[in-house]
Amino acid sequence: MTNEQHPHLFTVTDDSMSPRFRPGEKLVFDPSLHLDQEADCVVRLKGGEAKVRTVFLRGQGQIVLRCFDPQVEDEVHRLDDFALIAPVVRFYTLAGLS
Repeated sequence: MTNEQHPHLFTVTDDSMSPRFRPGEKLVFDPSLHLDQEADCVVRLKGGEAKVRTVFLRGQGQIVLRCFDPQVEDEVHRLDDFALIAPVVRFYTLAGLS
């Protein structure tokens, strides 16, 4: 996992989390915050690109990634597969702050 401990800005690049987050919207995420059982997060698998997903913590170190697009199946990973899991703390819609 990353050792970054301050908030960052992430720009949504696809519509997989639409209508909650739309392409072009800005998300503030904070890797220093504790992850709840379910939260919208910016995630990055080791060697992968960052994306936004709803994260569900399951027993035995399993983490489920879900997007709003019903055509996309949930992904199941282990905690050590991730370079980053950081809760979204605020987002800026195309219309303004939310």
